[in-house]
Amino acid sequence: MEKVKSFKEKKYYSSKRKEGERLYFSLEIEYTVVDYASMNENHRNIDISMIIKYLFVVNSSGRCERNSLNRQGNSWKIRSSFDNACTFENSIMIQPQYRSYGVGTIAINQLLLIAKQYIPEYSLSGFLSPVDAYEENFKRRDKLYRNVGFNINDDSFFIDKIDSLKIKNVIDGIEEVDFTHELSNMFEEKYNLKNTITGLEKSKENCWKINTELEDKTNKLWKYLIGSWIIFIFSLYMK
Repeated sequence: MEKVKSFKEKKYYSSKRKEGERLYFSLEIEYTVVDYASMNENHRNIDISMIIKYLFVVNSSGRCERNSLNRQGNSWKIRSSFDNACTFENSIMIQPQYRSYGVGTIAINQLLLIAKQYIPEYSLSGFLSPVDAYEENFKRRDKLYRNVGFNINDDSFFIDKIDSLKIKNVIDGIEEVDFTHELSNMFEEKYNLKNTITGLEKSKENCWKINTELEDKTNKLWKYLIGSWIIFIFSLYMK
């Protein structure tokens, strides 16, 4: 007998782990759990897929830098087999310009939370990306894998039981956001900023108006003084 359950969810996050910037991104997760039951044994298989999408970056001045983003996302997948083992079917990758935001950390933890919920006794392994072989990426790789609890060989990572991993649902500097509420706040800030700019423009117009009036009065005063001086000189001459 076979029992199938499918789930789909989408979460939005913001990362402020880089000073002066806030990255907004989403995790789209789909997973299918298949339970097999027979007279002899029960078995469970699971497929978990995740797509990471980079939405936009907001800098310290509040400017949205969406156009500068590389719109290409990343996809990760975990698949189990009948020998109580799981594998990452593709390399865990983050677009180079979005590393150090903690995207990989929150993504792998969210994947593993699902795996731990359904198949805690299964093993999990995967191969390191060729990118990880470069010296400058060793620290980033170690932080991502070792801090979760994986063992690392030259070209792979593994754990005997998913339940042994140190999985976190909360990551420092990253928060899940209600995107509707977040957009509402951003539009409100934009509206307030627009009103401020409008007020400054009106103040500028008033300043120009006052300056023009002062110049006009100054010109009239000079004309009056010059005229008075001419009349005074002329009156002296007539005497």
